[in-house]
Amino acid sequence: MTIYLGEERNSVVAIGDGANDIEMVEYAELGISMGNGQEELKKVASYITDDVEKDGLKKAIEYAIEKLA
Repeated sequence: MTIYLGEERNSVVAIGDGANDIEMVEYAELGISMGNGQEELKKVASYITDDVEKDGLKKAIEYAIEKLA
């Protein structure tokens, strides 16, 4: 999932859980890995949220809004 809070790269938030999300998470100003994400993604993420079963996506979005808004 990628959220654009504007048109500039510094307003891009990317949230992922797999190795296929690494490039997206690295590109974003705020790259977030889900708590249940793959370890290689967690290594490049700037923030790791909880597992999806523990409202991780909701927490990630709240965190992103707080950090970049």
